[in-house]
Amino acid sequence: MKVEGSALKYISTIISDVLTVFDAVELSELMKEFINNVPKDRLTKQKLKCIDELVHSELFTNPDCRQILLPMILEQTKTLMDEKKEEADKRDELEDCINVLSDIMDVTFLKDNGNCVSVLMSILRQMTETHYRQYIEEFPYSIDLRDFLMEILMLFQVLVSNPVYPSDWMDMIMLQNSIILRALRCFAQTVHDNFSEPFEEQLWSCFFHCSISFLTQRALQLESFSQSKRNKVINRYKDMRRETGFEIRQMWFQLGIHKIYFIPALVGPILEMTLIPETELRKATIPIFFDMMQCEFTQVDPVTRKIRANFQQVENELIIQLDALVEGGCGDEEYKQLMYDILYQLCCGHSTIKEQGIVFVEIIKTLLQRLLEYRNIIQNEIKEHRMSCIVNLLNYYHDIGRQEMYIRYLYKLCELHLECDNYTEAANTLLLHVNLLQWSDDNLPLMLQSNWYPDSHTHRELKEQLYYNIIQYYDKGKMWEKGIQLCKELVNLYETELFDYERLSFVLKRQADLYSCIIKELRPDPEYFRVGYYGRGFPEFLQNIVFIYRGKEYERLSDFNARMQTLFPNAELLKTLSPPSDEIKESDKQYLQINAVAPVLELQERFKDKPVSDKVLKYYTVNEVQKFTYSRRMNESESDIAKMWLERTYLTISYPLPGILCWFPVINTELVRVSPLECAIETLESTNKKINSAIEQHALEQVISVQNLGMLLNGVVDASVNGGISNYKVRSSTYAKQIISVQNLAVLLNGAVDAFIFYADEYGKSEEDMQLVIKLKELTRNQLFLLKEAMAIHKRKCAENMRPFHAHMEERFEEMCNLIKSEYNLKVPENSYMNTLKRFKSMSAVSLSRVSEAFVSITGASPEMNYATPVTRTSTPNRTPSVFVRAEKTQSSNSLVSPSKGLQQKVSSNLQNIFNINLNKRASFATSEHSSDGSGGSNRNSLEHPIELSEQACNLSFI
Repeated sequence: MKVEGSALKYISTIISDVLTVFDAVELSELMKEFINNVPKDRLTKQKLKCIDELVHSELFTNPDCRQILLPMILEQTKTLMDEKKEEADKRDELEDCINVLSDIMDVTFLKDNGNCVSVLMSILRQMTETHYRQYIEEFPYSIDLRDFLMEILMLFQVLVSNPVYPSDWMDMIMLQNSIILRALRCFAQTVHDNFSEPFEEQLWSCFFHCSISFLTQRALQLESFSQSKRNKVINRYKDMRRETGFEIRQMWFQLGIHKIYFIPALVGPILEMTLIPETELRKATIPIFFDMMQCEFTQVDPVTRKIRANFQQVENELIIQLDALVEGGCGDEEYKQLMYDILYQLCCGHSTIKEQGIVFVEIIKTLLQRLLEYRNIIQNEIKEHRMSCIVNLLNYYHDIGRQEMYIRYLYKLCELHLECDNYTEAANTLLLHVNLLQWSDDNLPLMLQSNWYPDSHTHRELKEQLYYNIIQYYDKGKMWEKGIQLCKELVNLYETELFDYERLSFVLKRQADLYSCIIKELRPDPEYFRVGYYGRGFPEFLQNIVFIYRGKEYERLSDFNARMQTLFPNAELLKTLSPPSDEIKESDKQYLQINAVAPVLELQERFKDKPVSDKVLKYYTVNEVQKFTYSRRMNESESDIAKMWLERTYLTISYPLPGILCWFPVINTELVRVSPLECAIETLESTNKKINSAIEQHALEQVISVQNLGMLLNGVVDASVNGGISNYKVRSSTYAKQIISVQNLAVLLNGAVDAFIFYADEYGKSEEDMQLVIKLKELTRNQLFLLKEAMAIHKRKCAENMRPFHAHMEERFEEMCNLIKSEYNLKVPENSYMNTLKRFKSMSAVSLSRVSEAFVSITGASPEMNYATPVTRTSTPNRTPSVFVRAEKTQSSNSLVSPSKGLQQKVSSNLQNIFNINLNKRASFATSEHSSDGSGGSNRNSLEHPIELSEQACNLSFI
C-alpha cells in the first residue's frame, strides 16, 4: 500500500524525462493502464492527485495522447462521483473530482476555443440588422435582454483583449473585428432604446468599456503596420477605430442627465481612446472631456444642495490617468497641441466655466510637456537627465497641489540618487516628504503614504522612520551638520513629548558621533562648476541654460570636463568664457561652456564675533551655498599690472547646493569690476590665511610633518619659484611704477609680497585707493610677521637632511625683508607681534581629557556609558585650529575692535583692520591660473588651460 501510494505520488514527475527516450502515445497507454489497475476502494485521494498532475503534464497537451487519457480520466471521475459513501468522504471526493474537471477545462479551453469562436463569428456574420432586431424582440422580459446584452458585450471584450487567434492571422482577426463592430452598432441602438428609462447604469458602463477595449486593441493600431499592410487593411475594412470612436461619442451625448454616473469612472478609458494617434478620432472624442467638466460643474451637491461650481473629480482623474498613460508610451506633441486648442476654444466659449477652464487647460498643457520630456528621457541611460525631468514634474505637481503624484515622483528621484551613491541628495529628497508630515498621531492620509514604509500608519511613525533614514544618508554623504539638526528634533521629541529615554540615549549617542566626525573625519571640499548648454541640439529643458554643478569627491575641472563630454559626445567645447553669439544659441548643434566657480559664503549670524573652529566653519564655506563667482581678465593683451582689471561674475542659482539635485539653473547674473589693487589685496589675504592656518595647525599638532609647510613657505619667500623679484624695474617716479612681464604676473597672483607697483605713496588718485594702499601695506607687514613665525616653526621641526633647504629659505627671506625695508620703506614687524596668533585660538578652559575623566567618575568608569568621550574614528589630535569670525563693520585704519567675550586677549588694531573687508568682494577667485600662461595674447578663459578658475579658494573675512 505504501509503495503504491508513493508510485501514484511521484510517477507524474518523471514524465518529461521519460518522453526524451520513449514514445508519447505508448507512454500514455501505460499511464492509462497504471491508473486503471489501482483498486477502486483504495488510495482514492492519491489517485485523483495523480490524475490532476497528469492533466498538467506534457502528455495531456498532445492531442493524440489526450485522446487516450481523457476518456480514462472522465471514467474515473464519473465512478467516484456516482459512488455512495459517507457524507464527509463523499464531499472530499466530489471536491477533488470537480478540481480535476475544472483543470481539464482550463487546459483545453485555449486550444479548442478557436473553433467555437469561429462558429460564433460565422453565425454573426450571416446576421443582418433585421436578424438582430428580430432576435432582440424575441426576449419576453427586459431583464433577459439585459442579461444577454451584458454577456455578449463581456464576451466581445474578452475576445479583443485576449485574442484566440495567433497575431499573424491578420485576415482572421480583422474579419472578427469587422463582425464585432457591426454587432456593437446594433447593440448600441438597443441599449439606448430599451435601457435609458429606466436607466441601466451597469449595462451602459459595460457597453462603453467593451467599445473602448475594442478601439484600443493592439490589432487595430494601424501605425504599427507597414505602409502596404496598412493600405490593405484600410481598403478592405477602413479604419475601424474612427467608426467606433464616433459611436462612443454619440452614445455619450445620448446619456443626458445620466452622465454624472460615469464621472470620473470613464475619464481614464476615454482618455486612453483619445490618445490613439488618429487625428479625426481625437478631434471627435476630446470634446467629451469638456462635456464632463460642464456636467460636474453644474451638478447639485447632495449635502449643501448648491451647484458644485467646480470639476475637481474630472481634473484629478485626468491628471492621474494622463501621468500613467503618457509614461506608458501614449501621446505625442500633436496630441498636446490638439487637446489644448480644442479645450481652450470650448472653455472660452462658455461664460460660466471660462475662468476655471482656461486655468485647467493650461495645467494640462504644461503637464503634458513635462510628461513627454520625461518619457523621452527615461529611455536614455543618462540618469542626470532623468533626474532633471523628475524634478520638473516634482515641482509642477507641488505647484498645482497634487500631493499623491508629488510623493510618487519624489521616491523615484530618491531611488535614482541611491543608485548613483548621491546620499546627500537622496536625504534632501526625503526631507521634502518630511515637510508634509506632522509630529502627531493622526492617521496618515492615503496621498501621503509611501510604499517604502508600509508599516507606518500615522504621521509620527512615518516621520520618525524618515528621520532615521535621512540621518543615515547624511552620514554616508559626510553632511554631519545636517544630520545633527535632525537629531536635535528627535531629542526634543523623545525628551519633552514622548519621554522615551531609551531612544533618547540612542539619538544622543548618534548626535555625539556626528559632532566628533566634524572634527576628526577627513572631508574633501567639493568643487563647483559652471556649465552652459548652448544650441538647439540639447533636450529642451537644457537649451541655452546655465547650470552650477556640484562635483563629486576629488573631482577637478579636467575630470568634470571628461564626464560632461562622455554624456554629450557630440558637443563642442567653447574655448572662451565670452557670451555665445545668437548664431550658436539657435544652431542645431550642441555647445558646452564649462569653467570652475567658487562658492560665496554668506556668514551666518550665529558665527559673527565668535571664535569658531576652522573645521566647523569650513563646512559652510562650500555647502549650503546659493551664490558663486568666477573672474576673468577684461583685457587679455594688457601686460601692465596697474591696468589689469578683472571682470568678476556672481551667479545666483534657484536653490542652495547641495539640494535635491547636484545642479541647479542660474537665475541671476551680476558683473563686478575688480581693480588691480583690490585683486592684490585679496591675493595677499588668501596667502596670509593659508600661512596662519598652517602655523595654528603646527602649534596644536606637534607630530605633524613640516613638508607641506616648507612647500608653502618656499613658494612665498623664494622669488625664483614665482618668476623672480629681480625682474622688477622702477620705471616712473610718478607712481614708482615697475614693469612686470606676463611671465612674472604669477609672483603677485600666487601670494608673494612682490606686488610692489602699488606700494608707492603716489599710487592712487582717490581716498578709497589710498585706504586700499594702506591696507595692502598692512597685509604685507603681517605677511612678513607670519612668515617669520612659520620659519621659526619649520626650523624647530625640520629634519637634519632638510637643514640646507631651510637655510636657503632663511637667506631668501632675509633678502625679501631687506628689499621691502630699503626700497619700499615698510618696516619688518618685531617680536611684539608674537602673541597675535594666540588671540585667535578657540579653546575651552577645560581640556578634553579632563572632561572625559569627569564623566567617567560620574558613571563609575563604565566604558559603554562614557558618552562624553568623543567617538574616535581616526587617530588625530583633539585640538583643532580656529578662527575669529567678526561681523561686518566700518572701521578706520587705526580703530580697535574687541572680539566677543571669552577671548583672553584683545586683537591689535592693525591686524583687525587687515580683515575688515566686505565678504562679497572677497569671494574666491583663481589666483594661480592668472599666471599660468607665458604669452600675453593667449585667452586665459579657455578650457585648454583649465582656466584660471580651476583651483579657487574661498577667502573669508577671518584669519
